[in-house]
Amino acid sequence: PKSEEVKKLIYNAIKSNTLFRACSEEELVDLIDAFDSAEFSAESIVIQQGDEGEHFYVVESGKLDITVRMEEDASNEIH
Repeated sequence: PKSEEVKKLIYNAIKSNTLFRACSEEELVDLIDAFDSAEFSAESIVIQQGDEGEHFYVVESGKLDITVRMEEDASNEIH
């Protein structure tokens, strides 16, 4: 079971997201219950550009670096 703090974190992350904008309040609550917890070690690749999007991530703690490949040989890092 999720703590109220974690439920609030997920809710705040998804309520204004384009993917969930059409959801009712009840649907958002149901979605929150469907989220699973995952832990990743430092230097892990959580998701890589080009992979099929099968999961939606909300970061509870820690730091992620996001790199977006703009062209074949160039990258633009966003921190």
